[in-house]
Amino acid sequence: MPSKAALLAVVALVLLSGCGGLLNDFSQRQPREDHTSDPRWLAPGLTSDGVINAKALIQTHRKTVSSQARTSTQTQVFRAENGTVVANTTLVTRVMVNRGPKLAEERSKGPKNVTNSPKRSFIWYDPKTSELATYSKSDDGEVHYTYRQSDRVVLVQNGTHSKRLYTLFRLLNATVAPETIDDSVHRLEASTQQLSVNGEKLQNVSFTAHIDYTGIVRSYELQYETERGGMMLHVTERMRITDLGITKVSRPEWVERSKNQSEQTADD
Repeated sequence: MPSKAALLAVVALVLLSGCGGLLNDFSQRQPREDHTSDPRWLAPGLTSDGVINAKALIQTHRKTVSSQARTSTQTQVFRAENGTVVANTTLVTRVMVNRGPKLAEERSKGPKNVTNSPKRSFIWYDPKTSELATYSKSDDGEVHYTYRQSDRVVLVQNGTHSKRLYTLFRLLNATVAPETIDDSVHRLEASTQQLSVNGEKLQNVSFTAHIDYTGIVRSYELQYETERGGMMLHVTERMRITDLGITKVSRPEWVERSKNQSEQTADD
């Protein structure tokens, strides 16, 4: 594999570990029976007062979500101080269980020093065939493919968003809202004036998450202000997990192109 292609594969994997879905519209539903303070309806690490053990909460989330086929969608919208949209990103990850295939797609629009994401990239991995392929498109329209056989691949983005969730619940003092939403899904809320996440300084932070009694963080919304690319931005980040147990993943047609290109390069 050419060094440029190898570098691309590494960069694509790293980029997908970052951020890139809308919140389920729980607010439009009428509250049902209140189980807010009933420990039988509270996930591990969660009490009626809020999160007391972020590690236990996210371990339960990761274990429960990882045991099912799933689709996760994460978006970010970056707005200037006047409200104009400067950039946006979307990351969609589909995963099947029992050594099933995984497909991650990331798209972004706007300055790269704002999004920290490629314009368009895909990663396909099938553990049963040890097939790893990437496809990306740069800002100038140039398309890059990589392909290799490997049985030692662990995709950073696995559709659980556990690392991001653990960071947020560890740093924020999230409390349980005083109502139960749709079949004992609890709404958690938190806010703070300043926060440092992975070296980035965030201001005017607000956070809302929905957690069901099994411990799955079904969705969250994070809003904050930060400086990127020499400008102050208002960022809205959303994540949701859907199609639990019913997500299907099929091999994209571009994987064959990646394979053919790789074989041609090896023959040259």
